[in-house]
Amino acid sequence: MRLLISSKNTLIPNGLKHTLLTSRHDVITHYYHSLEQLISKAILERSEVVLLDKAAVTTFTYPEIKSLRQRLPHLKIIVLSTIEYLEFMHQCYIGGVEAYLTYDCSTEEIEEALDSIEEQRQFFCQKILTALTPLFLSNRETTIDVLLTDREKEIALLIAEGNTNKQIGELLYISPHTVHSHRKSLMKKLGVSSAREIAIYLLSN
Repeated sequence: MRLLISSKNTLIPNGLKHTLLTSRHDVITHYYHSLEQLISKAILERSEVVLLDKAAVTTFTYPEIKSLRQRLPHLKIIVLSTIEYLEFMHQCYIGGVEAYLTYDCSTEEIEEALDSIEEQRQFFCQKILTALTPLFLSNRETTIDVLLTDREKEIALLIAEGNTNKQIGELLYISPHTVHSHRKSLMKKLGVSSAREIAIYLLSN
């Protein structure tokens, strides 16, 4: 894929370009000035994906993300940021932004995000999922209220936050074996096979 990295911090795009040098993607760096310039650059470079450094471009808002998507509907969007922009992250997820990464994501997670985009799946790194899950569950009633028992819901949320069976057992005063049994049951009910899929299910249903 042709990946355009846009930032006001030259260290970020150059560092990411170096990280992805051995990958199969063509990487172009771009110093962000305005939305119009970004759109022109994406068209000129025939970019398929744009990675936007939100923390360096603090003036870039969600309405601009929507405008970018409307004007270049083929362009896939990755946001790179910190977890402090919680409402922005929430809007990006609801709005279908393809991926959201934090600065401390590994090379493997960056590659996984690009692979997910090629497979037309959203990818939010574990730190983002951990931050967003409680926000989503507190704001609306979800299908898990019907599918899962109260204990399974507790455990699903703790799994989505990145806790291990042992940590969940300590938090709920139950054994890791009991946690494992609940985990197997809730994963079967939700039709998922990993902690990441549990988190994504909680956000999407």
